[in-house]
Amino acid sequence: EAEELRRQIKSLGNVNLEAMDELGELETRNEDLAGQLADIDDARTRLSDLVERLDVASRARFEETFKTVRENFAGSQGMFRRLFGGGSADLYLLPGEDGTIDWLESGIEIRAKPPGKEPRVISQLSGGEKTMTAVALLMAIFQSKPSPFCILDEVDAALDEANVERFCNVVRQFLDQSHFIVITHHKRTMQACDRLFGVTMPERGVSRRVTVKFDEVGADGRLNEAAARRAEVADQVEIDPAPETDPVVADDDSEVTGTVESGGLVIETEPIDPATLRRTRTSPTADLENAWDG
Repeated sequence: EAEELRRQIKSLGNVNLEAMDELGELETRNEDLAGQLADIDDARTRLSDLVERLDVASRARFEETFKTVRENFAGSQGMFRRLFGGGSADLYLLPGEDGTIDWLESGIEIRAKPPGKEPRVISQLSGGEKTMTAVALLMAIFQSKPSPFCILDEVDAALDEANVERFCNVVRQFLDQSHFIVITHHKRTMQACDRLFGVTMPERGVSRRVTVKFDEVGADGRLNEAAARRAEVADQVEIDPAPETDPVVADDDSEVTGTVESGGLVIETEPIDPATLRRTRTSPTADLENAWDG
């Protein structure tokens, strides 16, 4: 039996004296990992609940906004009829593969019927009709939630004279709540603006910005006298270089004072006592040397 016990003890191998310490470290690490796992499970549960609540709120708000925009766009007094002078339009959601409509996942389709034409989806309309329909939808969105600024880039490029006039009239109805910046080459759109900013090239290779207020333009297309004088002064300041001025020289016992004119700007100079200019200059390190000697 003694030999058998010796054999079993020998088969156990070397004894690890630090096993208890390692066991304690592993238990501590296991507790930390278990705590992290619990935190992750709790965070996942809370995030899932938050996502569900956001889905419910998003569906409710989108449904409400969609119905409002649809009424503003396709209603009897909607923007589509006001821009086209008649006709009808509709804004609806596309059903999914299973035939159901999801307020957050379904696509949106626009069906328009300009006056004298059959109902069509927006992809089948002409360029001008697409532009007018898009502007009508934009203004319908503005009616439900206006924005402080709106930039329209060449939206009137595909419109004829009559439609440009309708477009400008509709835009003017929103000036009490939004500012519109319109990039255009159309004369009627320029005429409807309150202020016109343009770029001209009086000399080859030299661009210049020009600003015109239409309330300063007369019926004959000419600027009034006040605007013309202001433009001439601006041109003179921009073109003429600043005049060179001679230095002001004063006698030993006089004070230096006066004014200097530069490009229409008057600069007043403060009086200077010449005696203060005669003080002996000291070295920048003189104060440090005196402090060191002290």
